[in-house]
Amino acid sequence: MQPASHAAVVDADAYDAVFTTLLEYHPDDIVSTHMALGEVRRLAPDCPLDDEQLISLIVRMATGTTMVVSFDHREAA
Repeated sequence: MQPASHAAVVDADAYDAVFTTLLEYHPDDIVSTHMALGEVRRLAPDCPLDDEQLISLIVRMATGTTMVVSFDHREAA
């Protein structure tokens, strides 16, 4: 993956969907990327961002909070 793929302007609907999803979590909660991706896709079904771009957005928006991000969105090999 090239770094420039995350430098693009974030889709407003994706931003809103991630923001709304993270509002459901509380301090010291664990944010499951699997669950968060599912919720974002439900809230913004036409979102043009791929899963990796959404995970990046989730991590950026959760940074600085007391939430922990669990990277469980990929199936085990």
